[in-house]
Amino acid sequence: MYDWFTSPEGLARDGGGAAEAFREWEWGEILDAAAASSTADWRAKVEWLESRGHGPAQASCSGVLRRPDAVERLRWLRQRGYRPSSTVVDVVASCGNMAALEYLLSEGADARGASTTMTAMAGQLDCLRVLWAAGADLAWDVGSAAAGGHLHVVAWLVEEAGQAAQLDGGSVFAEAARSGSVELMSWLRQRGVAMDATVFLAAVESGCEETMAWLVEQGCPLPASDAAFMAAFRLVDLVDVASLRCLPRVGCPWPAGFLTLALRSRGPSVRDLRALLAAGCPVTRGDVVEAAAYVQESYWEERSDMLALLTELDPTMRE
Repeated sequence: MYDWFTSPEGLARDGGGAAEAFREWEWGEILDAAAASSTADWRAKVEWLESRGHGPAQASCSGVLRRPDAVERLRWLRQRGYRPSSTVVDVVASCGNMAALEYLLSEGADARGASTTMTAMAGQLDCLRVLWAAGADLAWDVGSAAAGGHLHVVAWLVEEAGQAAQLDGGSVFAEAARSGSVELMSWLRQRGVAMDATVFLAAVESGCEETMAWLVEQGCPLPASDAAFMAAFRLVDLVDVASLRCLPRVGCPWPAGFLTLALRSRGPSVRDLRALLAAGCPVTRGDVVEAAAYVQESYWEERSDMLALLTELDPTMRE
């Protein structure tokens, strides 16, 4: 957002004009963007902003952490009074930047008050070990590691870091299912972690047919079919209709009247209607009539196109 403004041209042109409209917190983001700039004059950008009255109190230094020379930049910023925010430790660890992490800890960053969820979700086990040794609380990390599909991190947390209690309840299994990692789910299953219908719904949300099929083979309870199909329908924007097609194959029958139920959930859409048909959604004449009545009552811009497509499904509507 601030790349052009923090360029030399942007600083020269808008530094004294439109830039004055920025709010206090936005100046902090601009400082972070300047310090993390990919150009060689990043120091000059920070110095110019400081000359305009903006400085250490506003910046979090988080953007710097993804630069290959993060330690050099952090040292320079520290000499000018900048102190990384409390979230920076997790950010740098989640990037796997061990050198920057060790530098921050050596400079007094408090691992005990730092969140480690991003580090666990990113699968950065080495950095997680360092944070744990420095006193970090890993109480929420098993679910985060499972969400990333990182079996090696989950296993370490449970077997070495004393976090086995986090396996209680279905949330960790659901996160593993959502990640699409059959290997991780197998590991949890071997340890007796319970499954319920929310686990299968999470698998549907992953869009991974292998995950859904594996859960059915393992006897995972299935949710009500309309809940499962609505979860799959919501993926039409993100992936494709694979989840909708898969559900009947793994034992979830299409719910009656799903055509209209789905269309009502997001409003009439030709794209959604075509996706449902491509996925094999059963359509009766009653479904078409009900869907058409709903579309006729709406004011969506695709109304006429929807009615035309529904008429193709049931030519008797022309009569």
